[in-house]
Amino acid sequence: MLASQSALVDLAARYSKAWSDRDVEAILALHSDDSTFHVHGVGSRTTGKKEIRAALEAFFNTWSHTRFEGRARDLAEDHWVLEYTLHATLSAALLVGTQTIEGTGQEVSFEGVDIVRVSNGQVASKDSYIDGFAVLAQLT
Repeated sequence: MLASQSALVDLAARYSKAWSDRDVEAILALHSDDSTFHVHGVGSRTTGKKEIRAALEAFFNTWSHTRFEGRARDLAEDHWVLEYTLHATLSAALLVGTQTIEGTGQEVSFEGVDIVRVSNGQVASKDSYIDGFAVLAQLT
């Protein structure tokens, strides 16, 4: 394994652990100052650590008891792709388009794919693609 690939594997492992631990500070420490975080399909695109912090806090407040079940991880020179199933409990109101779904404490499971791009040893961007239809089908 090349040194740069080893560093990418280490960064991916630390990043996954920070998400699993719901540790906003640890997640942010791995992002560059001008990084982006975009959850596609829900219009949530944030830039910079201040905006990303707010998005992370909102996510963890809305979805409690999160558990990421990794299915596959592919590494390249400057990014990784993670396929997962997220199991989470809706614990606060969720705005979907113009509809609000109240947090009922219901657990849902849905699939997602993250593309995490790296620059200078830090997360430069995280693009998340989730199965929003699966979420809605379980909550409505």
